[in-house]
Amino acid sequence: MSPFTGRAIGLAFATLWLLLGAGALPLPWRYVVGGLGVAAIIALVIRAWRMNERRTGLFRMGRYRLSVALEFGAIAFTSYLLMKTGSGGYLIPAVGVIVGLHFIGLWWAGGGIQYLQLAGLMTVIDSFALLLPPGSASMQAVAGLGSAAALAGIAGTGARR
Repeated sequence: MSPFTGRAIGLAFATLWLLLGAGALPLPWRYVVGGLGVAAIIALVIRAWRMNERRTGLFRMGRYRLSVALEFGAIAFTSYLLMKTGSGGYLIPAVGVIVGLHFIGLWWAGGGIQYLQLAGLMTVIDSFALLLPPGSASMQAVAGLGSAAALAGIAGTGARR
Protein backbone atom coordinates (compact mmCIF):
# COMPACT_ATOMS: atom_id res chain seq x y z
CA MET A 1 0.00 0.00 0.00
CA SER A 2 1.39 3.41 -0.89
CA PRO A 3 1.82 6.03 1.86
CA PHE A 4 -0.74 8.27 0.13
CA THR A 5 -3.29 5.43 0.01
CA GLY A 6 -2.94 4.90 3.76
CA ARG A 7 -3.31 8.60 4.44
CA ALA A 8 -6.33 8.85 2.09
CA ILE A 9 -8.04 5.95 3.87
CA GLY A 10 -7.45 7.60 7.23
CA LEU A 11 -8.78 10.94 5.99
CA ALA A 12 -11.85 9.29 4.42
CA PHE A 13 -12.70 7.74 7.78
CA ALA A 14 -11.97 11.08 9.48
CA THR A 15 -14.63 12.58 7.21
CA LEU A 16 -17.17 9.94 8.27
CA TRP A 17 -16.45 10.55 11.96
CA LEU A 18 -16.61 14.31 11.37
CA LEU A 19 -20.05 14.10 9.77
CA LEU A 20 -21.28 11.80 12.54
CA GLY A 21 -20.07 14.20 15.23
CA ALA A 22 -21.20 17.38 13.49
CA GLY A 23 -24.65 15.83 12.97
CA ALA A 24 -25.12 15.84 16.75
CA LEU A 25 -24.60 19.60 16.99
CA PRO A 26 -27.48 22.08 16.99
CA LEU A 27 -28.19 24.22 13.96
CA PRO A 28 -26.36 26.15 12.53
CA TRP A 29 -23.25 24.63 14.15
CA ARG A 30 -23.62 21.25 12.47
CA TYR A 31 -23.22 22.95 9.08
CA VAL A 32 -20.46 25.32 10.22
CA VAL A 33 -18.39 22.60 11.89
CA GLY A 34 -19.15 20.05 9.17
CA GLY A 35 -18.30 22.45 6.35
CA LEU A 36 -15.10 23.75 7.91
CA GLY A 37 -14.06 20.22 8.84
CA VAL A 38 -14.59 18.89 5.32
CA ALA A 39 -12.64 21.87 3.91
CA ALA A 40 -9.77 21.13 6.33
CA ILE A 41 -9.77 17.44 5.40
CA ILE A 42 -9.70 18.30 1.68
CA ALA A 43 -6.67 20.50 2.35
CA LEU A 44 -5.02 17.60 4.21
CA VAL A 45 -5.70 15.22 1.30
CA ILE A 46 -4.03 17.69 -1.08
CA ARG A 47 -1.11 18.04 1.34
CA ALA A 48 -0.78 14.27 1.62
CA TRP A 49 -0.78 13.95 -2.18
CA ARG A 50 2.02 16.50 -2.44
CA MET A 51 4.17 14.84 0.25
CA ASN A 52 5.46 12.35 -2.34
CA GLU A 53 6.51 9.79 0.26
CA ARG A 54 8.35 6.67 -0.80
CA ARG A 55 7.36 3.21 0.30
CA THR A 56 9.42 1.83 3.15
CA GLY A 57 8.82 -1.82 2.30
CA LEU A 58 7.91 -2.50 5.92
CA PHE A 59 4.15 -2.83 5.54
CA ARG A 60 2.94 -6.44 5.85
CA MET A 61 -0.38 -6.76 4.02
CA GLY A 62 -1.34 -10.06 5.68
CA ARG A 63 -1.08 -8.50 9.12
CA TYR A 64 -3.09 -5.50 7.90
CA ARG A 65 -5.87 -7.75 6.60
CA LEU A 66 -5.95 -9.70 9.86
CA SER A 67 -6.18 -6.47 11.86
CA VAL A 68 -9.07 -5.19 9.74
CA ALA A 69 -10.87 -8.55 9.85
CA LEU A 70 -10.60 -8.65 13.65
CA GLU A 71 -11.83 -5.04 13.81
CA PHE A 72 -14.91 -5.86 11.69
CA GLY A 73 -15.60 -8.97 13.77
CA ALA A 74 -15.29 -7.02 17.03
CA ILE A 75 -17.61 -4.28 15.72
CA ALA A 76 -20.20 -6.83 14.61
CA PHE A 77 -20.05 -8.72 17.93
CA THR A 78 -20.18 -5.52 20.00
CA SER A 79 -23.11 -4.19 17.94
CA TYR A 80 -25.01 -7.43 18.44
CA LEU A 81 -24.25 -7.54 22.17
CA LEU A 82 -25.18 -3.90 22.81
CA MET A 83 -28.45 -4.18 20.88
CA LYS A 84 -29.33 -7.49 22.53
CA THR A 85 -28.84 -5.99 26.00
CA GLY A 86 -30.67 -2.75 25.24
CA SER A 87 -27.48 -0.72 25.44
CA GLY A 88 -27.41 0.52 21.85
CA GLY A 89 -26.82 4.08 23.06
CA TYR A 90 -23.19 3.12 23.68
CA LEU A 91 -22.59 1.93 20.12
CA ILE A 92 -20.85 4.97 18.59
CA PRO A 93 -18.07 5.37 21.18
CA ALA A 94 -17.75 1.58 21.54
CA VAL A 95 -17.02 1.38 17.81
CA GLY A 96 -14.55 4.24 18.27
CA VAL A 97 -12.68 2.29 20.96
CA ILE A 98 -12.53 -0.78 18.68
CA VAL A 99 -11.33 1.32 15.75
CA GLY A 100 -8.72 2.86 18.01
CA LEU A 101 -7.49 -0.52 19.21
CA HIS A 102 -7.25 -1.83 15.65
CA PHE A 103 -4.43 0.67 15.06
CA ILE A 104 -2.27 -1.51 17.31
CA GLY A 105 -2.66 -4.12 14.58
CA LEU A 106 -1.66 -1.57 11.95
CA TRP A 107 1.45 -0.81 14.01
CA TRP A 108 2.14 -4.57 13.97
CA ALA A 109 1.70 -4.51 10.18
CA GLY A 110 3.70 -1.38 9.42
CA GLY A 111 5.78 -0.49 12.44
CA GLY A 112 4.98 3.24 12.43
CA ILE A 113 4.74 4.89 15.83
CA GLN A 114 1.90 7.05 14.50
CA TYR A 115 -0.36 3.98 14.63
CA LEU A 116 0.25 3.61 18.37
CA GLN A 117 -0.34 7.34 18.86
CA LEU A 118 -3.64 7.07 17.01
CA ALA A 119 -4.61 3.95 18.96
CA GLY A 120 -4.04 5.82 22.21
CA LEU A 121 -5.84 8.99 21.12
CA MET A 122 -8.96 7.29 19.79
CA THR A 123 -9.19 4.85 22.67
CA VAL A 124 -8.95 7.61 25.28
CA ILE A 125 -11.35 9.98 23.46
CA ASP A 126 -13.99 7.31 22.89
CA SER A 127 -13.59 5.83 26.37
CA PHE A 128 -14.32 9.30 27.74
CA ALA A 129 -17.37 9.53 25.47
CA LEU A 130 -18.64 6.27 27.01
CA LEU A 131 -18.96 8.15 30.32
CA LEU A 132 -21.49 10.58 28.84
CA PRO A 133 -25.25 9.88 28.80
CA PRO A 134 -25.85 6.93 26.44
CA GLY A 135 -27.15 7.89 23.02
CA SER A 136 -26.94 11.60 23.81
CA ALA A 137 -25.92 14.30 21.37
CA SER A 138 -22.94 15.08 23.60
CA MET A 139 -21.77 11.46 23.42
CA GLN A 140 -22.11 11.42 19.64
CA ALA A 141 -20.38 14.80 19.24
CA VAL A 142 -17.42 13.90 21.47
CA ALA A 143 -16.93 10.47 19.86
CA GLY A 144 -17.40 11.72 16.30
CA LEU A 145 -15.50 15.00 16.41
CA GLY A 146 -12.80 13.62 18.70
CA SER A 147 -12.18 10.59 16.48
CA ALA A 148 -12.21 12.80 13.37
CA ALA A 149 -9.63 15.14 14.88
CA ALA A 150 -7.38 12.26 15.92
CA LEU A 151 -7.56 10.59 12.51
CA ALA A 152 -7.10 13.81 10.54
CA GLY A 153 -4.27 14.94 12.78
CA ILE A 154 -2.29 11.72 12.42
CA ALA A 155 -3.19 10.76 8.82
CA GLY A 156 -3.01 14.24 7.36
CA THR A 157 0.07 15.71 8.96
CA GLY A 158 3.73 14.93 9.30
CA ALA A 159 5.95 12.28 7.81
CA ARG A 160 5.92 8.62 8.78
CA ARG A 161 8.20 7.57 11.61
